[in-house]
Amino acid sequence: MAEETESNETEPSARKALYQGFGNALALAFEFVAIVGLGFLAGRWVGGTIGGAVGMILAWIGSTVRLYYRHTGIESPLAKVKATRVEESS
Repeated sequence: MAEETESNETEPSARKALYQGFGNALALAFEFVAIVGLGFLAGRWVGGTIGGAVGMILAWIGSTVRLYYRHTGIESPLAKVKATRVEESS
């Protein structure tokens, strides 16, 4: 009986972690596709057919760099500049 109670107590927290991980992955996938799609549309609007490909590639590179800095824990150069400006203005 004690073993069943322990498994029932840990099950909701494990399920919650699973759902949270799935939600984070889905949000990241949507964000990645939406940014690349908007880059394609902006490039297409600016430069025609070739501009669409260029805009899409630039948006993909930007999304990949942002994803890299977010998930590796390395502070991005832009964040360092912002932190320096905040310290100087204080």
